[in-house]
Amino acid sequence: MGRWESESWKIANQPLFAQFNADGHVLYMNDRGSTGRAEWMMLDSGDLQITYPAGFSRKCKAQFQDKYIKLTPMTCFYGWDGMGEFTVLTKQ
Repeated sequence: MGRWESESWKIANQPLFAQFNADGHVLYMNDRGSTGRAEWMMLDSGDLQITYPAGFSRKCKAQFQDKYIKLTPMTCFYGWDGMGEFTVLTKQ
């Protein structure tokens, strides 16, 4: 849980972030620099599933290590598609 930020990716001079809440909601920075909202769930397969208000879902691998999450590919968050094959977010 909590807020996780990228040390390398920025949009509108702000770090790319995802804030996971215990109630299953996630806030994240979209590709326009504004905050998006969705629901998150860790699946038994180890995939992170993000479900959007429009009803569609995206999945990616989420590897947790201490203060870091590695997301592969970055496409589970809407708008992160063109930013590379993976990202590492650091716990804030």
